[in-house]
Amino acid sequence: MTVELKRQDFMADAVAGLAFELPDGGRLALTVAELRNLPPISSRKEPFAVVLQGPANPAYAQGIVPMLHPVHGRCDVFAVPIARDARMTQYELIFN
Repeated sequence: MTVELKRQDFMADAVAGLAFELPDGGRLALTVAELRNLPPISSRKEPFAVVLQGPANPAYAQGIVPMLHPVHGRCDVFAVPIARDARMTQYELIFN
């Protein structure tokens, strides 16, 4: 079953336990660093972008990543790493 994630799915009360699933079955814990609306350029009613922040290591490269959402379960998303330093990695996800 495919889930269409919405902006509300990344608001504070909906994301406790948000994570990327690691290849070994472990979890890479994530927090929402930024959530913003995007201009409507497609058929999606409310396009948005979310920046997720996780630890510096391990880090995913750009591509489709299995995300574990506390409400919707496992969802494959396209994530782009946009910032990284010694303590964290940030990923941007665009829903348009």
